[in-house]
Amino acid sequence: MKIIVTEKQLSEIRRFSQYDNVESEEIFETYKDIVNKFIDRKLKAYGENDDKVELYDKDKNVMIRYRKVSRSLFYDWGLIEDGEKLMPNLMWSVNNKYFVEYSFNKLFPDYYVKSVSGAHIV
Repeated sequence: MKIIVTEKQLSEIRRFSQYDNVESEEIFETYKDIVNKFIDRKLKAYGENDDKVELYDKDKNVMIRYRKVSRSLFYDWGLIEDGEKLMPNLMWSVNNKYFVEYSFNKLFPDYYVKSVSGAHIV
């Protein structure tokens, strides 16, 4: 079987293959402070009650929701949609939940996060 690849596709393959040997932890350590600043700029307010903590963007949309009972952290996909501009997609998609957890823990160090998931928060 013969596969035809364009120059652009070959360039993309080469660009992403350079990250194959880089460990996820290494990528996280390299970019965590940059991504934290990026996420902090998108968050403008927060609200808290007995069962949850919510962080909002400038349009008062919930970007991050922490459920206190389950210790679950949910982030809206809208929060990270521009993240691919900071780093290649592969590096971002593997680490995005760790970046969100890191940013949340910087703001709320007293809360333990058990799980992190992306969602469409309404």
